[in-house]
Amino acid sequence: IESGAEFSADSTISITSLAAGGTVSFSANSSIGNLTSTGSLSISSTGRITVNGNIDGDNSTSSLTVTTPQGLFLNGSIGQTSALKNLTINGHYEPAGGSAHPITITGDLTITGDAWLRGDISAATVNLTSGTSFLSGTNSITTTGNQTYSGNYELNNDLTLTSTGGGTVT
Repeated sequence: IESGAEFSADSTISITSLAAGGTVSFSANSSIGNLTSTGSLSISSTGRITVNGNIDGDNSTSSLTVTTPQGLFLNGSIGQTSALKNLTINGHYEPAGGSAHPITITGDLTITGDAWLRGDISAATVNLTSGTSFLSGTNSITTTGNQTYSGNYELNNDLTLTSTGGGTVT
């Protein structure tokens, strides 16, 4: 898909697999199989975005920004095959089902909006701001740098917050 691609439909847009860099915009609900950032990828949608597979990067500099007021829903893991450097989610984030969906990022993880987190998180820094975060099934959040949390949090089990590089947890 070329950078700057725009998709419009009256109903859900379905894509088996998306590997792209640049900017991709959806004007309807979208369903994507596996999602791979091939550089710096920005996805925006006026509808809900559902990723039915994994979200990965194709190298150590791949970054992904997702902006959607209707939410990003994930049925797989983030960084399972190849970690993204940075991940920013502007809007609601929710993994599907009750199973663990770990997040592995080599750089910064930022979520601005409600977030349901299920699965352990590994990143350089973690910034969870605004909204309410539900940490259900997440046993540990490990960073090499800072962890910043603002908003309301609900824990459904024990959670260990660790910075291995001397970062602060606030």
